[in-house]
Amino acid sequence: MAHAAFLQKLTEQELGRLATISRHHKFSRDHVVFFEGSRSDSLYVIERGAVKIYRKAEDGREKILSVLGSGEFFGEFSLLDGQPRSASVATLQPTEMLSIDHLDFRRFIMSAPDVLWKVLEAMCERLRIVNDETFDLAFRGMAYRFVSALLKLGEFGTASIDGVNAIASKQDLAAMVGCSAERVSSLLQKLEDRNLVRARSNDVHICDIDALRKALEFVEDL
Repeated sequence: MAHAAFLQKLTEQELGRLATISRHHKFSRDHVVFFEGSRSDSLYVIERGAVKIYRKAEDGREKILSVLGSGEFFGEFSLLDGQPRSASVATLQPTEMLSIDHLDFRRFIMSAPDVLWKVLEAMCERLRIVNDETFDLAFRGMAYRFVSALLKLGEFGTASIDGVNAIASKQDLAAMVGCSAERVSSLLQKLEDRNLVRARSNDVHICDIDALRKALEFVEDL
């Protein structure tokens, strides 16, 4: 439990008390943890697996805002203010996580107020990282954003003898970078032609993640 960002800031005593109010969950792939607009009552900490945080436009198109893996947390805003969820969350692979109820957490921090500041510090750290990444990608082309998304998914993929199986489908990739499924297929084909990936029905196999990372240098030519 202590490997999550804000939990690393807690003392052993604080962790022990927090463990008494947390619940353990196991979810299969493509399980929706909660929907945007639903009642918010818990913070979640990922122990194993990965999730996508996404929103849907009025026309039904999905936009993936972030992908989180082991040791990361989500739902912290609702944990603090109790407002409806601002986005939906679904698993990208079989995932185990802990949840901490909003009211239980409020009672906990009444007796340990320093914990609240530690949560806020972890939130600020993550926001800075997200802002830096967003700023960098804002000045990049579609191909660069696409390969960056593949590399991000590769962090949570399953390693094999000949590479890494990334955890997202073509639809997920399109939702991450904001392009059409046709454009995703075209980019994947160009990467396949360079023996960097192999596209499959439910995921993408990265043949050499280091070579794919180096490909960012010339990816705007795709």
